[in-house]
Amino acid sequence: MIGNYKIVTLCGSTRFKDTFLKVQKELTLKGYIVLTVGLFGHSGDNEVWDNLDEGETSKTKQMLDDMHKRKIDLSDEIYVINVNRYIGESTKSEIEYAIKHNKKVNYLEKDLSLYVPNLEDYWYQKQLQEDPKTMDYNIGYDIDNDRYHFDTGCIDFPKSNWERIYNLRKNENKYLAYIKDNDLNQFVGYVNYQYNKDEKRYECGVVIENKYRNQGYGKKSLELLLEAAKANDVKELYDSFEKDRLAAVKLFKELGFEVFKETTWKKNHQDVKGLIVRKVL
Repeated sequence: MIGNYKIVTLCGSTRFKDTFLKVQKELTLKGYIVLTVGLFGHSGDNEVWDNLDEGETSKTKQMLDDMHKRKIDLSDEIYVINVNRYIGESTKSEIEYAIKHNKKVNYLEKDLSLYVPNLEDYWYQKQLQEDPKTMDYNIGYDIDNDRYHFDTGCIDFPKSNWERIYNLRKNENKYLAYIKDNDLNQFVGYVNYQYNKDEKRYECGVVIENKYRNQGYGKKSLELLLEAAKANDVKELYDSFEKDRLAAVKLFKELGFEVFKETTWKKNHQDVKGLIVRKVL
C-alpha cells in the first residue's frame, strides 16, 4: 500500500486484452494502484516472442514472466483475469507465487465446487480445526466441549474420532463439504449445516482457511451451500454471529438472509450483542 491506495497486479492470459483494460479502469476508479502487463503477446505484441513461433519460450517472454512476479512483490494483492475460467500455466505459477508470499488473490470468475469428504479425507478438517489462525473467530466462547480451546478457538479432531463423526453425519443428516478451488486444485475451507434438536432448525456455517480469506471465497461458497441444502429438502437455514461482524452481516443479507432475532451471548467472559439470521429456501 502507498498512502491510502492498495496496489494490485493483474494476472491472466494476454489474449484477454480488452478485459485487462476494462478491469484496469474499474479498479483504478475504485482507488487501486494497478500494475498490469507491459505487452500483450497473444494479442498482437509480437516482440514478446523474439521472432519465434507464438507460444514458444523466448528470452523476452522469460524476462516478462520474471518481471511480473516482481510486480507481485510490490503488490498487496493480485486480480486474475480468467475469462471463461481459463488459467494458463504462467498465470497458475503467478497465483501460486502470490499465495506463497501471502498476497490476496481475487478472480474475475471463481470456479468452486463442494466435495463431501470420505473418511480418509478428514485430515483437512483436522488441519483447519487445529489451526489457530483459521479458528481465531471462535476464540472465547462458553462451549461445553473438552476438545475446545478457549484461548485459540481450536477444536481437537484426533484421527481416533473420525469414524464416529463420519457415521454420525451419515445417520443424522449432518452435512459437511470441503470448498474446492478447481483452478488451484486445492481445498480452501468447508461449509456445513446440521439440525439443532433443541431449537428445531438447521444451522449452517462457512469456514475459510486463513490463507484464503478476503479473496472472494465466502459468497460463492455460501451460495453453493444454499443450493446443496435446498437439494436435500432443507426448508430454512439459520446462522449466528456477533452484530459487529459487519462483513458477515453484509454477506448474509446479500444472499437473502434476514435478521430472525437479536440476542446476546458470552464471549471472553463478557456479554456481546449477536444476530441470528434466517433464509427460507
